[in-house]
Amino acid sequence: IVREYPHDAKAFTQGLLYHGNNTLYESTGLHGESSVREVDLQTGEVWILEKDWHFGKTSNLFLRFGDGFVNSSRFLQVIWQTNKGYLYDEKTLSLLGTFKHPMTDGWGLTHDNKHIIGSDGSSTLYFLDPHNFAEIRRITVKDNGEAVELLNELEYVKGEIWANVWQMNSIARISPKDGRVVGWIVLDALR
Repeated sequence: IVREYPHDAKAFTQGLLYHGNNTLYESTGLHGESSVREVDLQTGEVWILEKDWHFGKTSNLFLRFGDGFVNSSRFLQVIWQTNKGYLYDEKTLSLLGTFKHPMTDGWGLTHDNKHIIGSDGSSTLYFLDPHNFAEIRRITVKDNGEAVELLNELEYVKGEIWANVWQMNSIARISPKDGRVVGWIVLDALR
């Protein structure tokens, strides 16, 4: 551990982006409590909180659960247990619209500057067109020939896809070419 920062302990973080100038953008989940927020990294203070009608506590959308989050000229957020997502303005976090994706469930998002890459809680990663969210291709993630299930939030780091595995203290380092796990980051010491 190099450094620790304050954070809202009630925020069930699903996606996190560092955006420079000590600014974090965070997608949080929990039924009726999901949000998108801009946060001061140093203090943990929430500067902008988007928790509006589309997650609405009083509407039929109550069951929406914000999940994966990515910046690809605008912020994209997928919704758990649906094939839907939200588009947000990068500066104000105002809702710009919605989109549908081919995944049966929205868990995690990242991008490689060509594609949006998504996970659905299975061993599959989806490569999507960033303009219309159509599926370009998909890969199955395997470690020594065995499928790695429960792939959650994603990051694209130095030519690899990094995926945390739900309920494990590990991050799989994945080849975007063939889905092969090229290494693991074990984080048991953080517990």
